[in-house]
Amino acid sequence: MKLENAELRHIGKIVAISKAAFDSDVTIGVSETGGPPEYDSVTWHEEMLNKGHLFQAIEAGEIVGGAILFWKIMENFYLWEEFL
Repeated sequence: MKLENAELRHIGKIVAISKAAFDSDVTIGVSETGGPPEYDSVTWHEEMLNKGHLFQAIEAGEIVGGAILFWKIMENFYLWEEFL
């Protein structure tokens, strides 16, 4: 799998994967569908793309997930990932 900067043309696919990933948590005991704020928002994902935080996971030429990465130099690394 390869993780690369997301492309605007793939935002819809990445958002659909995010929604499916978080909403499916009910199958493992979460009481209701949903996720963190804006997990299903195209606008928010576009904002993350424009700020350089949105990445797409590619496997065999297909988008299989996305990640929101926030880097803090010499401090912590934060990862929010969403995969099929």
